[in-house]
Amino acid sequence: MIITAATSIRYGKYKFLFNKAKKLDKIIESNIKALYELVNLPTDIKVHFRPIRNEVLIGQYVSSSHTVEIDPRKGKIDELLATVCHELVHAEQYYEKRLTSDDKYFYWNGERYSNTLDNDIYLNFPWEIEACERQYILYDAIFKNSPPNKKNNK
Repeated sequence: MIITAATSIRYGKYKFLFNKAKKLDKIIESNIKALYELVNLPTDIKVHFRPIRNEVLIGQYVSSSHTVEIDPRKGKIDELLATVCHELVHAEQYYEKRLTSDDKYFYWNGERYSNTLDNDIYLNFPWEIEACERQYILYDAIFKNSPPNKKNNK
């Protein structure tokens, strides 16, 4: 697993987020073994911290590059770790080919779904339901004892 931060977080406009990204990196790094035991992931999976322009998204999985992208502006450490778990479930779904997509459609276990950005519809897709159900189970199993105390949870 490769964990990186965008140049804008390391040196630029968002460098005030660098310590937060570094803290997340350390927590994820120290729990990689558990992640791979509980989630079926490709070995070249990446976690990348960067500002995401979409106002709604805290994280996203980019299947073409095997990259989980997390926006550290949009949550506390524990929320961001739960989002990492959510996006890693999507990585597993793509890796196992239960979920695939093209420019027009998603395919879940061979069944075609429209590629929509309507949040109300998207949250009811079966792959999203699975990711939502598993994210806190994984968070509890992997990170529950790792997040910093509430004082440092910014």
